[in-house]
Amino acid sequence: MQRRFVLSVKIVLFGIIFFVLSSIIAFFIKNDSDAYTRILMYEFNNQENIDVIFCGASHVSHGIYPKLADEKFNLNTFCTGTPSQGIDGTYAILSAAVRKYKIKKVFLEMDFAVAGRGETPFFQKTPSTSAYLVSEYLKDSRVKLEYLLTVTSPKYYLNSLLPIGKDKLLDLNPSVIFKTVKSKVDGSYYRYEYSGKDFYTGKGCIFDRKVIANGTFSSGFEKPIPVKNISNEWKNTIRKIVKLCKENNISIDFYSNPSSDFYLMEKGNYDEYVSFLRSFLNELGYDYYDFNLCHPEFLNLEDCDFSDDNHLNKTGIEKFTSVFCDFFNGKIETDKLFYKTYSEKIENQLPKIYGLMLKESPDKKSIEIKPVINHEGGLVTYTVYALYDGKEEILFENSSNNIIVYPAATSGKIKILSFYDGILNNTIIEDYTAF
Repeated sequence: MQRRFVLSVKIVLFGIIFFVLSSIIAFFIKNDSDAYTRILMYEFNNQENIDVIFCGASHVSHGIYPKLADEKFNLNTFCTGTPSQGIDGTYAILSAAVRKYKIKKVFLEMDFAVAGRGETPFFQKTPSTSAYLVSEYLKDSRVKLEYLLTVTSPKYYLNSLLPIGKDKLLDLNPSVIFKTVKSKVDGSYYRYEYSGKDFYTGKGCIFDRKVIANGTFSSGFEKPIPVKNISNEWKNTIRKIVKLCKENNISIDFYSNPSSDFYLMEKGNYDEYVSFLRSFLNELGYDYYDFNLCHPEFLNLEDCDFSDDNHLNKTGIEKFTSVFCDFFNGKIETDKLFYKTYSEKIENQLPKIYGLMLKESPDKKSIEIKPVINHEGGLVTYTVYALYDGKEEILFENSSNNIIVYPAATSGKIKILSFYDGILNNTIIEDYTAF
């Protein structure tokens, strides 16, 4: 009996010492100084109260401007979107908020990129940076533990509970370690000032400085939204969020942040996702508000209002926040603001090319162009240049040919001008290397 007691004490002491050593190591090598989630969650944990909370992933942090929403709603609002946040992370943050603050209203953003991730069997769940970005800064120990026990399988629990481990923003670069330690010693780390490439406006909002020039969207060949992959786990977590709100007398609305038409049109089945959400949420007793369906007289977003194809920049965020708040304040009627379907919205637009999807051949000798358009009746043509070795070579002009063959054994840029019925719509420049 005494031996067992001594052994138990040794195990406990070893665990404590190991945890302390891990904490010391994390102090030196954890590089989260420029993670806006750290600052967001610091502010989240130090509000006098939060009246209105916006929940979701990066579409939330790049969608709603809380300082403007505060004025519009005359309430304290807060955005809790973190990069690639899963629905389980959203539930955890909302649970912490409900336990800490007197929340009056929840707005839940319904990003299909989150909904369509599919379901991973529990015992196959592995660590991820996006999951640990949430858990790292949760101050409510009960919520944090419940979350960590959910997002990974049991074999990763030690990794989840220790300060160091896989996917925990650790950096062994000596210069980074020096910078990290210096910021913690001189106190700048604890001033919670964001120094990333974007501008952090406070209360969870990021103003991205990047501006997409009109007519410059491009991507690889995209697949449709995997609506059939939307898992029971995702649906059940939405139900848990609804239950949490009902138990605490909190009103909740479901919405989607606007993305570029290029992003939605390249998927090819956005209405299928809208239809799924309407049906699913109606079964729960709620409506769904999709701001991708807005009439242009209320919300007219151009490419230059985005920082990429599905995140708004500063101008776009300000435009959207104003319309969002006016709608939920009852200043704009539902039937006047929204089209019935996304297809109806597109049909009411003038013919255009939203951007180009590009697919390089396996042998790296050519590239295929696929235009993203709203009306099939017009003629799409291209003028293509190869820019290499300080010269500009025209490959073809005003041609409907959609296969570009690179100049052999060269490296440079391909410039593609796309025309709809002779009118220039897009100018795309892409790097290439031909073998």
